[in-house]
Amino acid sequence: MISEAALLSELIGLIYDAALDPALWPRALEQACLFVGGSSGALFWHDAATEQTAVLHLFNEEPDYTKLYLEKYLALNPCFPAATFCEAGLVYASTDFVPFEEMVATRFYEEWMKPQGMIDALGHDRCARVESGEGRNLFIDRQCPDA
Repeated sequence: MISEAALLSELIGLIYDAALDPALWPRALEQACLFVGGSSGALFWHDAATEQTAVLHLFNEEPDYTKLYLEKYLALNPCFPAATFCEAGLVYASTDFVPFEEMVATRFYEEWMKPQGMIDALGHDRCARVESGEGRNLFIDRQCPDA
């Protein structure tokens, strides 16, 4: 059996490779999901100041829900804009911004997260730009075991 340290090293190498060859991002997202126990992943950028966003790469995302998120639910996501201003390189969970008990009471959770069986999301702002509110974000969601 491969050690956790070896798996992490392999994942880090794959992410560096994907930075040079964007065609590798779906595989890198898949491996990141497997490593942390996530079910899907997205790499996107979001500028909180202009409310512009674009998806760069996806793994195991439901296209209709991705479209809904971009068109409607991003503005309702209670983690933004706070997540946009995290220190670059910091990994965070949605519960770092909104306690789970409060999250489940939101329209965002009820209409977008819950139908997908999503209970949490991990994020990483890999190049925060506090002055503009822009950052490239990696999100991996975690689903309920019975979803």
